[in-house]
Amino acid sequence: MARITHPTFAPGRSKGLAGIEFIDGFAEVDLGDNDILRQALVQHGYGIDETVGLDERTVAELRAELEGLGYDVKTSWRKPELIERLAQHRELNTEKFATAELPDGTVIGDGESLATLPVAED
Repeated sequence: MARITHPTFAPGRSKGLAGIEFIDGFAEVDLGDNDILRQALVQHGYGIDETVGLDERTVAELRAELEGLGYDVKTSWRKPELIERLAQHRELNTEKFATAELPDGTVIGDGESLATLPVAED
C-alpha cells in the first residue's frame, strides 16, 4: 500500500491521475508491480510514500521481500532496519522518467530527464 500526495492540495474529494480518488489531498493505493503508474505519478508531481503499511507486516514478511529482491538479509536486522532498507530500495529503484522507442527504433529520453517526442513531418 502506498500513500499518494496530490501535487496541488484540494480539500474534500477529488480525482487525480489514473482516476485515483483523493481525500484532502491524499490517497492510499496498492501500486503493486505497476511501475508505469508509479513513474507517471512521479512525473506529474505526485508524492509517493511506499512505507505506509510496512510496520503492519511481520518481520518474516519483510525479510522474505528483501530476500526476493536479492538482498543478503542479516539475522541481526530488526523490524525498523528491514523497513528502512525496503524503503531505500523502493526509492532508489523508482525511475522518475522513462524512455520511449519510436517505430523506427529511435530511443527518446535517458530515463533521468524530461524528453520531448518529435512531431512527425508530412
